[in-house]
Amino acid sequence: MRNFKKWMIVLVFAAVFLGINEMLTYALYPYTYTRADLHHLETGDYEDVLVGTSHGKCGLDPQILEEVTGHKTVNVCQGGEYPLDVYYLVREAARHRKISRVIYELDPGYWAVQPNQTADYIAFYHEFPWSVVKLEYFKDKMLEADFRTTLFPWYLYRKQFKHIPRTLEQKRSEVYKNYGVEPFASEVQEYREDGFILRHHAPGDRAIQESPPLWRPEELKQDAIDAFEKLLKFCEENEVELDVVMMPIPQVTYEKYQPEYDAAIQYFTSFMDKREVPVFNYLDDMRPEIPRKPEMFGDYEGHMYKETAMDFSRFFAKELMEEYTGGK
Repeated sequence: MRNFKKWMIVLVFAAVFLGINEMLTYALYPYTYTRADLHHLETGDYEDVLVGTSHGKCGLDPQILEEVTGHKTVNVCQGGEYPLDVYYLVREAARHRKISRVIYELDPGYWAVQPNQTADYIAFYHEFPWSVVKLEYFKDKMLEADFRTTLFPWYLYRKQFKHIPRTLEQKRSEVYKNYGVEPFASEVQEYREDGFILRHHAPGDRAIQESPPLWRPEELKQDAIDAFEKLLKFCEENEVELDVVMMPIPQVTYEKYQPEYDAAIQYFTSFMDKREVPVFNYLDDMRPEIPRKPEMFGDYEGHMYKETAMDFSRFFAKELMEEYTGGK
């Protein structure tokens, strides 16, 4: 009887603890476009998947690619999306649809820096629906994380208590319940259900020239290589085309960090060639169709305005098709 009471106390304590944790997560964890992305990955109609960083989020327009390739396309690129996240996003997409092509927008810097455990670090894992894929994701990523970010998703938002009323109001809304994208629109950007961000011109653009994540061979992370090898193997086993694209950046940025970018181009061109993965490198491409002027971008790092992105997406899609048709 005494043991029964002890176990009851433990169970009640655990239930209260879990309940408080869920309440704090509900009240503090905001509605993010990552949630909308994962919902549309689960329910959308697509054949091709765009993965990568924020350069791909703002620079690769699924509608334009679809016009040229004839394949319905979804964009699940995002800032803070490292190679391991890319692999599991592709796995998650393939869990819902028979995909035919993965286009990986590769930012070399993401292979040579250690992920910071900010809100972006847990964004995709947190929004993944429960499945074997999520359990594997947990094993490969979250076991390496600060336990507080794993067990308490609200922890990274613990200083935003003043936003609780707005967060609660939003989560009670039909927009939230229906995974609406309206909350992500502003004077600066427009967000579409296919995951593409159309960036608008705004005062103060390019006011600050910050250093982008840079490629340095001595800082190459083995975890990034391992994650890509998993991605490549998965695509080969499931007959999925895998293409890699390195996006254009402003010419002034390329010139400022030319040794790092040139080293990245050399490394990844050789790396992909050995694995017979087509790589479309636009980092140092000076053809007139490739955007290089600063005014074509919202910042010096290389996030394109919507007009630039649409033009570039069409050009890239045509080159992509030529890769598989022999230029015919």
